[in-house]
Amino acid sequence: MKFVVSQESLLGELQFLQEVAEKKKTVPILSNIFLRAEGDFLILVAGEPAHARDVENWNKQHPELPAKTFEEVLAHIDAGNVKLGGEVSETEIESESVRVVEAQVKEPGEIAISAKKIIEVVRSLTDEKISFALTDGSWLEITCGNSFFCLVGAATVIVEEISQIFNKHRLPLETVQAQKFAVYLALLERWNAAINITSIRDRHIAIERHFAEPAMAMSLLGGAGPNILCAGSGGGFPGLPFKILDAGRECLLVEANNKKVSFMREVVDALELEDARVIEGRFEEKLACGELEPASVHVLTSRAWTGWSGLLGLGSSLMVPGGRAIIFVGEETLRALRRYLSAGALDVRATPDPEWGPAVHAGWTIRRILNLPHLDNGYAVSLEIPQD
Repeated sequence: MKFVVSQESLLGELQFLQEVAEKKKTVPILSNIFLRAEGDFLILVAGEPAHARDVENWNKQHPELPAKTFEEVLAHIDAGNVKLGGEVSETEIESESVRVVEAQVKEPGEIAISAKKIIEVVRSLTDEKISFALTDGSWLEITCGNSFFCLVGAATVIVEEISQIFNKHRLPLETVQAQKFAVYLALLERWNAAINITSIRDRHIAIERHFAEPAMAMSLLGGAGPNILCAGSGGGFPGLPFKILDAGRECLLVEANNKKVSFMREVVDALELEDARVIEGRFEEKLACGELEPASVHVLTSRAWTGWSGLLGLGSSLMVPGGRAIIFVGEETLRALRRYLSAGALDVRATPDPEWGPAVHAGWTIRRILNLPHLDNGYAVSLEIPQD
């Protein structure tokens, strides 16, 4: 996608969409703006892009303006049949807003981009013409005079692939969540090209392991309090996916690797995640120096940890009464969990393997085991600490 557009015209339409979003009762904050460059126009959509691209959805929104093709949708807009300026009507407030700007389109394309960030960039520019170019499918390069910006967005093809995988597993997923995961994945792929954030390079497998698996485990969080602590977070898994899927939760991520910390902080900033914080340092050291508040954590989680019992034993002092741990394990670790942490399990002191002593003495017990159907011998396990 490549196009050139007037700064004044684009800023005016962006601010209009922001005004509409602020007047909506159901969507007080405009998260993303969908951009589509085609023909001689740049089309801007506040909300789900399907209403701009999908004719069936357009006809549902505008039954008085039937269209058989997307070109007919554009024709309605171009002919002025859809109100594009002036006062915002009640109908427009309740429906998705579509705006159109004349543009010199060199290559057609589409992307969903952070509304806040693109408005900030366009507002900061002073030259009349702004050039946009989409690179690597997800990166929107913005050039105006001597100014240059690069924003990461949600590529339609990645959003659709994520949605298809979630649908395959019958996992609920809102459009804005799919867009956040698409941005997350774009950042992960770019960082992975330079440093080893994760060993998984295949996009489909990455979506399955990093996003779909935490979504499967969301049922294990039901009834738990909002505060999540993700220890040894690496690339932010599973803490950040939990946060994306339940925005009301608070998420604290602890990671010792400086580069991975920088990556996670960029993800938090790009996704505009509130109440998500990244701490650099070893979990054990942060616990020992008192930086982690006792009796404050409702959910302790980790994607991969060497010595699960050690994590559970150390983390027990951080838990509220009845707090939970959500961990992802294989068959061997699951057998150990069942042996030592099932209700009525043998006293670890009477067994030849004292490794699980810290978890047993802390009182952790298995609450629920969830089979991950796309993996051989893969499980998400929910553990619970005593109420008193």
